[in-house]
Amino acid sequence: MKKPAVKLTDAKLSEACDNLQMGMKVFYNIGSREITSVPDFDEFEMDDEEELWKAETDKVKSDSKNNIELKKMSSHQSFKMMENFAETVDDKTLQRRLFSCLNGKKPFAHFKAAVDNDEVYRQNWFKFRDDAQVEFTKEQIEDRNRFRKLDD
Repeated sequence: MKKPAVKLTDAKLSEACDNLQMGMKVFYNIGSREITSVPDFDEFEMDDEEELWKAETDKVKSDSKNNIELKKMSSHQSFKMMENFAETVDDKTLQRRLFSCLNGKKPFAHFKAAVDNDEVYRQNWFKFRDDAQVEFTKEQIEDRNRFRKLDD
């Protein structure tokens, strides 16, 4: 049986990426074309809240053959994205600080703190990060659709 192609509207893509940024697991149902998001219980200790998400979790499990998990970037990919952003920063003092953060201990926390201190670059960072997540998600969908054609 031919697997349907994954086609997300801009609104669904935005919803998926927003939820990935919040640390959620995101599933796209190729039959209903719905996005279902649940907390990543493996990443966050939320034992007391799992029951609150039971309906969504059951929805994903009950139709697992039609649900495709959209992944967030790995730590390595996120780190590379931060390096790429630092390369775009015009303010050489901030750029040096960002690269210093990335080369030191706790690079994610220190990078965030450095960016948070400058409102303009903070907003630029959010846009850069969000655009990168959208591109990463689009690549996942394109890869899935390309492999779908190979399986036919």
